[in-house]
Amino acid sequence: MTTYNAHSGQLGYALYLPPRINHRHLLVAVHGVQSKASTVVQHFASVAERSGFVVMAPDFSTPRFKGYQRLEGAEGADQAALALDLGARDIAERLGLEPGSFNLFGFSGGAQFAHRYAMTRPGRINQLIVASAGWYTECDLQSPFPGGLQGVADQAALRAFLSLPIQVAVGEQDTQRDSQLRKTTEIDTRQGRNRLQRARFWAEHLRQSAASLNMDHQVAFTRLPRTGHRLREAIERGGLAELVEAIIITSNTLALAQCQSCRAPWPIV
Repeated sequence: MTTYNAHSGQLGYALYLPPRINHRHLLVAVHGVQSKASTVVQHFASVAERSGFVVMAPDFSTPRFKGYQRLEGAEGADQAALALDLGARDIAERLGLEPGSFNLFGFSGGAQFAHRYAMTRPGRINQLIVASAGWYTECDLQSPFPGGLQGVADQAALRAFLSLPIQVAVGEQDTQRDSQLRKTTEIDTRQGRNRLQRARFWAEHLRQSAASLNMDHQVAFTRLPRTGHRLREAIERGGLAELVEAIIITSNTLALAQCQSCRAPWPIV
């Protein structure tokens, strides 16, 4: 297995190319504040090799992308999102993949980036997998971003987002109020006091938001067994890489519950 570190414009990234590419959509996998792009790619290399999809992990660890969890950069709002727009399209075009959309995964701070990117750019997303975010943007067009979507999305974008296949995952032991967790009275009251509660809240919030717009949804919630708030635990104990793999190779994420060939140890609810 070979990974590459490179740049596309202002964005550095790590890349894994399987021996044979079987999927037209790139997987963009976004690291958390305490992890590295190269580490994320290494965690997904074995399933990517087996199933034949390309993994790109953007590197948002530089000062240029301070605040990337909120799509920001040091030079202004939306800088991190714009950099990914250009970088992912460049890689897809060079490899002959679908340039218009990609599968998006994020863990922890990367999950904050991933769901906010998808909410503001739903047309760029094929499948969204959000794992263990610290807190979540809500489907409220009247509240300022990043708490809500005022100023960054409209009703059409919200409807497009809620129509996406969305997988929300979190460790069943991810209940610690550590130093990286955002703690405010408002978020604690509305979304819960830990990542497990907040992930459950957001999945249900998306379902209710879709229902309020008379829309069907494709939102699934998964608890990763024996997993706290570490990516390595989520991969080695929780089966997170296999979950992402199954979503990529299955056209409908909700069909995972009936997938007899899936070897993952998690329930889909």
